[in-house]
Amino acid sequence: MTSKPFNPPTGPSGGGSGGGGGSAQHNARPTLAQSMLAGMPPIIPGGKIDPAMLPTSLGVTRELESHYRKLKAEEEKLRHELDAKQDKLRQGLAVWDRLELESKAWKTRVDFNEQSMMGLTEGPAF
Repeated sequence: MTSKPFNPPTGPSGGGSGGGGGSAQHNARPTLAQSMLAGMPPIIPGGKIDPAMLPTSLGVTRELESHYRKLKAEEEKLRHELDAKQDKLRQGLAVWDRLELESKAWKTRVDFNEQSMMGLTEGPAF
């Protein structure tokens, strides 16, 4: 299967001169997407950013890079602490829910036993 060359529209809405003579000039120039892709950092396996490209990719200058790295380390530490606290809270809430269900079950048993005792004391012998 052969691909056809892309022929952009010509005429007033296509930005062309009206004939097919300007298409060679358009093919020599890279497209906007091609020029932007050419300026991007290379892809590193594992999805990590190349450390050499870090300042340019994140907009951090070399002077601020060490401070930025400290902030990222602190952020990672705080996120880890937050996850630990949330896990502890989640476990506490699970215990709370379990105890709440148990207390409702015991309340139902007590109510049933009270009704049973009332039925026994109000029977025909008394």
